[in-house]
Amino acid sequence: MSTIKLGTHPEPGSQMLGFEPLANQRLLPPTFPRYTAMKDRASSLRYLDSMAEKAGGVGAVNHLPGGFHSVLNFFQEFSDGSPCLLSRSILQLVYTPLG
Repeated sequence: MSTIKLGTHPEPGSQMLGFEPLANQRLLPPTFPRYTAMKDRASSLRYLDSMAEKAGGVGAVNHLPGGFHSVLNFFQEFSDGSPCLLSRSILQLVYTPLG
């Protein structure tokens, strides 16, 4: 913050060159979320630890005996365990071949 005065500043009464604050206004939601919960450091680290555990269990999908039905059951049980979009996306990426 101590060096902010050294940057480029717009002329009084005008906008910064290359910056138009209303350019993406049509992409904004009609109302903003009223409350966003910020987690403290301990709960954030617990969440990251649980995500690492879930990501570690994702590799089991490639070694399931029984074919496609056992994979579907694995997906269902995995999703029932936690409804986390990130961990389910990782599971899908591991199972689905890329390319």
